[in-house]
Amino acid sequence: MSIALECIEDVQAKLDALDEFGQKIFHVYSEEDLLDKATTLRLPAVGVSYGGITSEPGQDRSRQGLLGSLRVAIVLIIDSKSIGLDRKDEAAEMMDLIRCALLGQKSPTGHKWQFLSELPMGSASGVLLYMQRWQTAAPLT
Repeated sequence: MSIALECIEDVQAKLDALDEFGQKIFHVYSEEDLLDKATTLRLPAVGVSYGGITSEPGQDRSRQGLLGSLRVAIVLIIDSKSIGLDRKDEAAEMMDLIRCALLGQKSPTGHKWQFLSELPMGSASGVLLYMQRWQTAAPLT
């Protein structure tokens, strides 16, 4: 199994442990794939996507190419159609839960997950989308 897939499955397992999502954590390949899957689920749900591997800047030239940063995106999907409810507060609380589930935790590479960013992505097809980006060090050999 590839290290990227192992890391995605690790994130999924850590988020599956949260009761708030009721085992509605899935691997997606694109925003279109995410929205397609969201239409078949009772929300909230979470999509986990591989974000690629980048080189580590500033590495010692003799060690360059041995480690990279493997990135994943975690997208929270919540229903935007609930009448009379401001779902943004609920989304902020869920994003806190996601952050706490990964912060300080080790990835399958043996390195800790590092928080990079969090942002609202807007709405699409009647759902609100919020994203977190995370990275961990990963061997390239």
